[in-house]
Amino acid sequence: MINFLLRISSLIILLTALLTFGCTTTVPNTTMRFYKYNIKDKKVVIIPFKLNEDSALRVNKSFAKSLKEGIAFDIKSHFYKNGFSRIKIKKDYTGSDYIVSGKITQIEGGNLAQRAWFGFGYGASIITIEGFLIDVKHTEKVIEFRITETDEWTYSDNENSIRNLANYIAKEIVKIIIEYNGKK
Repeated sequence: MINFLLRISSLIILLTALLTFGCTTTVPNTTMRFYKYNIKDKKVVIIPFKLNEDSALRVNKSFAKSLKEGIAFDIKSHFYKNGFSRIKIKKDYTGSDYIVSGKITQIEGGNLAQRAWFGFGYGASIITIEGFLIDVKHTEKVIEFRITETDEWTYSDNENSIRNLANYIAKEIVKIIIEYNGKK
C-alpha cells in the first residue's frame, strides 16, 4: 500500500512540474504605428536584418548567418503574393521610398528530443525579430514591430524549425504593413 501511495504522489509531482515549468512564456508581440502612409506603387527596399551570429543558440552558425538574407527574401515573397511589385532587397536604400529592416534579437534552436518526448514548451525553438518601416522622404519610422514565435511541437531539426518560424514572422510583418497601409 505504501509503494502504491508513493508512486501516485511521485506521478502527481511529476505532472505538476511538467505543467508548471514546461510551458514557455513569451513577451506579447507589439506593433506601433506613428502616422499614415501608403506603400502601394512605391519603391520599397528590404535591407537584410542584422544578427550577431554568436548569440544564436543551438543552431549552426552558417545557418544563422544565412537567415538574415532568408528573412528579407521571405518578406519580399510575401509582398509579391499580396500584389506589391516594387520591392527590392538591397544593402542600401538609395532610390527607395520606404525601407523595411531590423534585427533578429533571439534565436534559440531548442532541443528536438525534448520537443518530441515532453512537449509543453520543453525544447521549444524560439525566434524574435524587431524591425521597422521607414519613410525615406521624411526620414521617420512609420511602423515599429516586435514579433516572437515559438514552436513546441515540431519534429523538425532546430534549423528547419527556426526557418519555418522565420517565414511565418516574415508573413506577419507584411500583414502588419499592409493592414495599416493607407489608413488614418
